[in-house]
Amino acid sequence: MIVSAVYLDLDEEYVAETALSKVDCVLRASNGALDFGFSDKVIRVTFSYFIQDYTLLSGSHYCAAGVLPISAAPVLGNSFLRAAYVVFDWDNINVYLAQAANYGFEMVSISSGEDAVPSQHHQLLDHS
Repeated sequence: MIVSAVYLDLDEEYVAETALSKVDCVLRASNGALDFGFSDKVIRVTFSYFIQDYTLLSGSHYCAAGVLPISAAPVLGNSFLRAAYVVFDWDNINVYLAQAANYGFEMVSISSGEDAVPSQHHQLLDHS
């Protein structure tokens, strides 16, 4: 489902010998993006993050998308996580998502317990 939609959007060609999906490298430099929705939260992943550059042992070069059709539940890995700010609150079994942005070096520690994610940051992070 999600993999098929991504493949269709990017006009990809699955290459069995590499287990990757080939996509036009020109897309990587374009202003395009993919939007991933989680309830009411959308994480936008630019093509420059989502499309990876590969060189095979043979020396051939191509680009591939950062999603693989490996199971019924595809994994959005590094390509997705570079575009998202994700907090896994194991104590309260919650996940918080926000669009990644560079706001400088303000670090906020997350403790444990019921109020693990500081309340002033709940407005920035959507609970999923």
